[in-house]
Amino acid sequence: MKEKIEFVRLPALLLLIFFLGKLIMSQLGTPYEVGLQFFSMVTLQVHLCLVWPAVARRYKGCGIWGAVQVGILIALASQILIFFGTGLSYLIGDTHFNYPAALNQEGPVGFVAAMQRRAGGLVVNALIGGVTAGIGWFMGGVIPLEQPRSQQPVAEL
Repeated sequence: MKEKIEFVRLPALLLLIFFLGKLIMSQLGTPYEVGLQFFSMVTLQVHLCLVWPAVARRYKGCGIWGAVQVGILIALASQILIFFGTGLSYLIGDTHFNYPAALNQEGPVGFVAAMQRRAGGLVVNALIGGVTAGIGWFMGGVIPLEQPRSQQPVAEL
């Protein structure tokens, strides 16, 4: 498991950048809809859960179960940040994390209800991340293997 945790460092860093970007944009007063276009953590999470297991299969020799574990780890990292961001939002003031549309609601949501929704989202998204990773693992079969340096074309000057 340690090797998988190390393998998802880049996706975790990207998720952290999106988390901070989303937090900063909301504190600067950027409308939720605009911030979502730049820093959608769930969209990034799905992409990472699809692509990173494909890379794990092709270049790390990872089996399908290992790829599913990678996807679950990526989804958990994303959802833990979202969970934390939602809780933080009730301490520092409204952010994009506790915006009603982000919680699939039409009006303001109380702290306990928001955290319950995020806890459910953590579980559901981890499962979705695992399924998406399985799909990504199958897609990894079409990634070409690296050619030996002796067979790579030489760039013309």
